[in-house]
Amino acid sequence: MAAPKLIQILATLEKGEWSTLKKEVLRNIGESSDCYKVFKYMADNKADLASMDDMAPIIHKDFHKMGSKTFLNHLSILYQFTESWMVNEQLNAEAHTRQLLLHRSLNKRGLYHQANLVADKI
Repeated sequence: MAAPKLIQILATLEKGEWSTLKKEVLRNIGESSDCYKVFKYMADNKADLASMDDMAPIIHKDFHKMGSKTFLNHLSILYQFTESWMVNEQLNAEAHTRQLLLHRSLNKRGLYHQANLVADKI
């Protein structure tokens, strides 16, 4: 069985990225939620993520009170947060991309004067 998409992404994160992703996750869910507990487990075991192919033993051993479907749903939710975080990180790293998207959005809303000001900056 192939590792879930979330595990594949998390296995590629560097140390600093974990802290910003944690902030993104906590911005959306509380520390007491089961979903955050799954994220924390992944963060605490980040060195072993590359070898996590089968989730069944993890669910059985560490999340036995949670059904496997619930656990997998939490992975799906965390994957969505991670996707959003990756896009935002990329946008913050590339100022021109952000400006181009702003220009496009302003034009779409009919705010042509503001869009032209943004275009002049680019």
